[in-house]
Amino acid sequence: MMVITVKLLTGIIIALSADSLNTYTSVEPNKEQAELHTSNYIITNPSEKAFQILDYKCNVCHRKRNKRRVFTKENMDYFAPDIYKQVFVKKRMPKG
Repeated sequence: MMVITVKLLTGIIIALSADSLNTYTSVEPNKEQAELHTSNYIITNPSEKAFQILDYKCNVCHRKRNKRRVFTKENMDYFAPDIYKQVFVKKRMPKG
């Protein structure tokens, strides 16, 4: 199951980075704003990084439109095959 999570993470990172090369600007971390910009710090745990991507890119919409499939750290491995199919095979997600 870890292999699926790592493949999913790699695919999501590649797909989203290709679409958003000019979207984000670099933020210099400082003590006052460190909590607001946690995405600028290196996360070494692949599961944590996968959840961070799911939370920022997927859960925003899923919380409003598909509450049965809001991703958590506990259920993301269970949904990994479905996520792979919807994102890479069918190319239906993310919408827009």
